[in-house]
Amino acid sequence: MIGLCHQVKFGFMTSSPPAGAAETLSSGSGMIIIGITALLVLLLIAIGLVSGRNKRLERELVTASREADLHLQSIARSANVLISRFDGTGRRTHLGPGLSRLTGIPTESFLEDERLLLDRIHPEDRASYVDLESRRGLGSEDSFEIEYRLKGREGRWHWIHERQSPLIVDGKMQGHESVAFDFTDRVRFEEQQRRLLHLEQLSTTFLESFLVTDDIRGTTRRMLDVLGRYFNFSGAKILERNAERDEFDLVHAWNHERSWQAEDEGESASISGERISWWIEQVRGGVPFTVAQDDLRRDDGDEVHQITDADSVMIVPILVLGRLEMLILIEDEEERRSWQPEELATIQTMAHAIARSVERQLIEEDRAEFAEYRRMIERTEIIGHLASGIAHDFNNIVFAVSGRTQLLLRRTEDEKIREGLEQIEMALADAKGVIGALRMMNSNATQRTGVVCIAPSARRLTGMIRRLIPNRIRLDLEIDVDNEVAVSFSADALLQVLMNLVVNARDAVQEEGRIRITVDELGTGDHPVRMIVEDDGPGIPETMHSEVLKPFVSSKDADKGTGLGLSIVARVIRDHVGTLEFSESDLGGLRVTVGMERGELPDAEEPVSETSSPSAKLNRVCIVEDEPMIRNLIARPFEEEGIEVVLLPDALSVADLVGDPDEGIDILIMDVDLPEMTGIECLTSLRENGNMIPCVLMTGGFNEPPENTENMQMMRKPFSMESLLAMCGVLVSEHRRGLDSPGSAG
Repeated sequence: MIGLCHQVKFGFMTSSPPAGAAETLSSGSGMIIIGITALLVLLLIAIGLVSGRNKRLERELVTASREADLHLQSIARSANVLISRFDGTGRRTHLGPGLSRLTGIPTESFLEDERLLLDRIHPEDRASYVDLESRRGLGSEDSFEIEYRLKGREGRWHWIHERQSPLIVDGKMQGHESVAFDFTDRVRFEEQQRRLLHLEQLSTTFLESFLVTDDIRGTTRRMLDVLGRYFNFSGAKILERNAERDEFDLVHAWNHERSWQAEDEGESASISGERISWWIEQVRGGVPFTVAQDDLRRDDGDEVHQITDADSVMIVPILVLGRLEMLILIEDEEERRSWQPEELATIQTMAHAIARSVERQLIEEDRAEFAEYRRMIERTEIIGHLASGIAHDFNNIVFAVSGRTQLLLRRTEDEKIREGLEQIEMALADAKGVIGALRMMNSNATQRTGVVCIAPSARRLTGMIRRLIPNRIRLDLEIDVDNEVAVSFSADALLQVLMNLVVNARDAVQEEGRIRITVDELGTGDHPVRMIVEDDGPGIPETMHSEVLKPFVSSKDADKGTGLGLSIVARVIRDHVGTLEFSESDLGGLRVTVGMERGELPDAEEPVSETSSPSAKLNRVCIVEDEPMIRNLIARPFEEEGIEVVLLPDALSVADLVGDPDEGIDILIMDVDLPEMTGIECLTSLRENGNMIPCVLMTGGFNEPPENTENMQMMRKPFSMESLLAMCGVLVSEHRRGLDSPGSAG
């Protein structure tokens, strides 16, 4: 540039223009030279800048290239990336170390033998790899991708994704490059997600199926069939607990060849609770566990169970309300199968679904049973009310007939007529006995104290109970005690015990049979007197002896009895401090022995004479009865004795009548069942107001006497007129003695 400037300057200086022109030329030339020089300087600066930038870019490219080479080298060393290069003929010329790390085979071996890699590819994927090789050999310029499985050094299959691309240099095909990477982890993750989703769907199916099913066995079989085919186990068995034998019975078996088979179609076996006690200890927590074949034998070599010969068994417990009720055995040909947590969770979900379904079924059965018992109790109460009403009306009718008969007996001396009337009285007495027995059976509670002579009571009660026994059943009574032997039992309690035991025996006897009642005395012990009821029925298993004493538990069919009879017997005997034992009878059925304490009869009091006349003691009586016929009938004997009678149809005006001293009422004879105000309500009101007038309450129903019985007696219809007269005389006499005694309230 300097030389060029000198040349330009020299050229201008060699010219010799005129002087004026020279000055002008000299001035313009200077400007030109300065401009050219500036341009040249700017050009030099631009060239310097471009050159510096190019050098910086070159340095950056070198650095990036170096980093890329390092990255490629890192990728090549990775076990998950397989890099190969092929020449134009398709022969492998370069192979990264990744394949050797994956397979455990030296890289040189793959370069020397192309078939070695093909042999390690899954047979199902070799065709696609051979197609890739053929494309490479034909010099295809297209990129191509395949996926195949390659066996790794540990024997597992690895999923490989390989992309083959043409290698073109200066527009010419030089060979191929191949980059492959191992994406097995991704495949396994996706498979695991699909498996978890499927197991979740299975768990949901289990819960929904057992939530709506009534056929728990059938649903269990179907769900185990689904599990068996999904998990590919060899078989399964369902065992249910048999409480009576303390065993687990095989109820169903399954395998791939024959599907489900019931116990009556093939195998039939059971495992005793004692032999699998160590299983039971293991499953108390409700968690499935696996037992290998070696663990299925005791130290002495005996097999713990005889149901399976599988190499491995998973034991799935079904706990219902905390008690082991069912075992599911999942059989496997792998001795030590590795169950995944999610698989165990699915199986356990099924077990919980089965248990909850069984519990729900039990609750529903209990609810239905309770509802039936409640309806039964309601019916019993209704029947009790109806029976009480019927007994009241029946007793009034019997009382009317009996009263007229007694009046006729008092008025006639004809022997034939008297004989007929007495037979009527005997029949009416039997009718009274039937209603009395009905009253005792209908009573809500038995009298807890009392003493009865066991022999005559047993004869009388057996005669009453015999009506409940069909003709096909023979009922025998054997008594081996004296008539004077007394026991600490009330009459109604003895009736309840004997009646329930005989009815229980009747329900147990099939077709023609026999029931035997025995009363004897051992002579020793706290309960020397025994009453034994036995039959020739099937009996009750010893394991149920304590169970049948509970309410609503029965060993009979559902249509025979309510399960209350023996529980009532147990309660009554407990209240009377007796004993109750079950054993096997020599008749073949059940033998029930009731032990009773000896009792002492009270000293005999002087009986009230039915012929004694109370006319000297009574002046005026008040009879309150809503039935006109009964009211007039009761008044007749008093009127015949010259006693004034006041008749009232209800109890509303009784308080005013007996409270007026001027009326002079000696005794109040009042029916219990009166309209608007009952006899008991009227008497209670009188006593609360301090009126202690003697009172005889009459009832034809099942009413019990009130708590305050002072100056009061209850008589149950039908009763004799003589006993009513005598009772009135005694009550009035005692009341007057109490008034005359010192310290009396007056």
